Amino acid sequence: QAVRLGQPQGRRALPPGNGPIPTAAAAAAEWRCLAVRARMQGEDFDEWELDDSRLRGIQSWVSWVRDDVRVQATAWLVASAAVLGPDNSWLLWPGLADALIREETRRIQLLSGWAAATLMTLGWATGRVQLVLTFEQRAMTFPPWSVLVFCKFGAPTVGSVIFFDGCDGRSYVRRVCSVKHSGGFVQTIGDLAGAPDDRPLYSADGSASWLDLKAVRGTLAAGPFSLQVLFACVIIALAVIPTATLAFLATNQPFLAATGMIVLHFSILLFLHPMT
Repeated sequence: QAVRLGQPQGRRALPPGNGPIPTAAAAAAEWRCLAVRARMQGEDFDEWELDDSRLRGIQSWVSWVRDDVRVQATAWLVASAAVLGPDNSWLLWPGLADALIREETRRIQLLSGWAAATLMTLGWATGRVQLVLTFEQRAMTFPPWSVLVFCKFGAPTVGSVIFFDGCDGRSYVRRVCSVKHSGGFVQTIGDLAGAPDDRPLYSADGSASWLDLKAVRGTLAAGPFSLQVLFACVIIALAVIPTATLAFLATNQPFLAATGMIVLHFSILLFLHPMT
């Protein structure tokens, strides 16, 4: 139901039909059959394993860059120097707010956008704020490709929606259906009919019947917001307060902002100086 960049969510479905779950020996035999079939078709099965290993390596690297506080703190320092430094003319653009107020507001916009992004970054670094992107419906009714905002303040209650880490290393969005009276533990359930049981996600051996609150990353505070609505809000903000919007994006999403600047410069060079 929920995903952070590079992390597929949800449990793997059981094999179709009513037959028994394949044993390890049966799975190994099926794997060998796939290898033989691939070689018969002139394909190198080792290359499949190599490509899968490379994909997992890239996914791990992206997750590390995204989740490591030191990397994000360094990125924030570099972005703050670029936003607040003397060579920040690329951020100072007039907008509709300047025309309506009839006063120069770009410096105020710059500081406001930087401050808002810094507060959001601090919220993420302290584990108080989490932005979650859903990409499919497996247990909850939230539309795919929507953004949810989770905050960690106080213990969740019955009926609230939480974002937690499962024992399989993936993250999940579920609704709280029960709270242990002694505190510190909850039980969750999906909103969709026929949603799988969540108890196997609480512990590696599947014996735990309650989820420890230490695994809960936050309670739903706002959302869902579709990507189309968010994109429209960004376009409107760029038209009204472009300096504040650019300062916020550059400080809060430095890697994305740097990629956008590289693509923009490349596009300008491509169209203004076409190859002859």
